[in-house]
Amino acid sequence: MSDLIGVGIDGTAASRAAVEWAVHRAESENLSLVLLHVAGNTAYAASESDSLVRAELDYARAIWPRITMAFEIHHGEPEKVLAEEARRFVLLVVGTHKTGFLRGRAFGSISLRLAAAVATPLAVIPISSASTRHGVVVGIDDELNAVPPLRHGADEALRLNSLLTLIYAQAPDSTSPMSSALELVKNEYPSVEVCAREVLGVAGEVLINAAASAEVLFIGGPGPNPGLGAVGYDVLLNVSGPTILVPLERETATVVAN
Repeated sequence: MSDLIGVGIDGTAASRAAVEWAVHRAESENLSLVLLHVAGNTAYAASESDSLVRAELDYARAIWPRITMAFEIHHGEPEKVLAEEARRFVLLVVGTHKTGFLRGRAFGSISLRLAAAVATPLAVIPISSASTRHGVVVGIDDELNAVPPLRHGADEALRLNSLLTLIYAQAPDSTSPMSSALELVKNEYPSVEVCAREVLGVAGEVLINAAASAEVLFIGGPGPNPGLGAVGYDVLLNVSGPTILVPLERETATVVAN
């Protein structure tokens, strides 16, 4: 497994938020950091990019100088380049302005398109954050085919020694997969304190509200077929706290229970 975290940078406040979050995570997990900038193809753009990445590297080192850090300058369309480079990293991190529409080079706009294509866990970090955050939240879906984000969330709760909260946004006629999710956590992570919440409501809204005070929210990213689901889309348009999208696999509750 890679020991590198990649961070998309573009000189905005959003990318600064991503850098700061990624530095603290790299320090806590003893990982190295690579700052990734995607530049234009002109000579001016190349000169501007060199100054930008060096400034961002200085900013990252000022936060925690003992982490091994490097930077790279790439050329092309940012979301395509980052999606391709993501496979090298244990985690790719980008910031967001949570604008909900495309706006310039900002990674707040790119995060939606990137989330639909990346095959590596993707952390999306908002500019503003609650001053005090606690607990890890995982969104559970109808068929519990989001087992990878469930395991990532349990690993995170174990690492942080935090409460793990499993949330299922329940429609009136749905069958809850919560018992299978709890069984997985109790069998594989017996030392993790876990609680379950089943809430009547729209999944995206429920998870956005839960993430507002959580240390991190885990949800499913792209599945075997490329593309971001409606819940992921809603969450990223209104991201309220650090959110990690974990690519899905064809693994269901039946497999977990056996």
